[in-house]
Amino acid sequence: MPLAVSSPDIMLLFSGAGLVLYTASRAAVDALTATGDPNPGRMALGQWMPIAWSALLATAVGHTEIGIGLTFSTSVAALALDLGELLVLAPAQEFVPRRSRAWPFVLPAAILPLLAGFTATLTWLHALMMLLLGVAVFSAWTIGDHPAEHAGVATGAEPKQVLPFRRIRIIQLIISIGLGAVGAWLGFLAVMAADAKTRVATSGLIAAAILSPLLALPILGTGAIAAQNKRMGAVVANLVGIVLLNLCVLLPLVVLVDYARHIIILFNSGIREIPALVFTLRPVPFPLGVWRLDGVLLLALALLLVPVSLGRWKLERAEGLALAFGYVAYLIASAALTIRL
Repeated sequence: MPLAVSSPDIMLLFSGAGLVLYTASRAAVDALTATGDPNPGRMALGQWMPIAWSALLATAVGHTEIGIGLTFSTSVAALALDLGELLVLAPAQEFVPRRSRAWPFVLPAAILPLLAGFTATLTWLHALMMLLLGVAVFSAWTIGDHPAEHAGVATGAEPKQVLPFRRIRIIQLIISIGLGAVGAWLGFLAVMAADAKTRVATSGLIAAAILSPLLALPILGTGAIAAQNKRMGAVVANLVGIVLLNLCVLLPLVVLVDYARHIIILFNSGIREIPALVFTLRPVPFPLGVWRLDGVLLLALALLLVPVSLGRWKLERAEGLALAFGYVAYLIASAALTIRL
């Protein structure tokens, strides 16, 4: 891409993308729930929308490897970088997150794409299976735990604030959705410009190493506010919700958008009979580095959540430091796997 090939321009693009994405995420969360005492599901939705924009826009213009890579790398960032930092920053008495019936679903959600990766592709059938799992996750999430636990760890905590969904908040939500699209496009331009500038890093690595932390930054900001208000349980549930949205909604959407893009290309090329279109379509390539590293690491993090959700393991500051340093090791390993030599 001939756009912004100089290093200052690339840095300016990444900075602008990070600022717009941060604003979009914070505005969406503020429109949907109270930041100091959040509803985990609404908080996760607000923070997930910029991630979805970034992955889907890249996929729609033909860079499915960025869409799939962002889906996995932001999930790893949520459970490693964000959770690790928040466990270090949170008050000591709030290290025990509340239980949730939806948390164990991260494990099958991580296993499905890992198994699909043995064929090095993702098909519409895989997408359908993940969407069906998302329906089960939604059912488990909505029935949830006892409302008293939603406010924090202690059942004697103050009742959750009720945030009136007024017209101004609807307008704010619409603006945040638009800002998310603008920030996602700026981020994509920055990744493409950096990819054209360097002959070493792939576009997928650049997205995972730079754009993914930018998408994780607002999650850390809003999470820190809630954690300081003794709502660490809701914060961890929010992080789990983002990962479930990534795996059960965003990943199948990326696959289906890529299928739709190829159908449009084939239709414009003159192939317009349905049998011919179906025969010509090919599955979506699954980036090998993402499958080998991101998929396996996400599976390990999902296994960690199982004893935590059952109350068998208390996450403390030591685990937080290990997760944060593990994220740094993940970035180094990702670079080693995907650098073009």
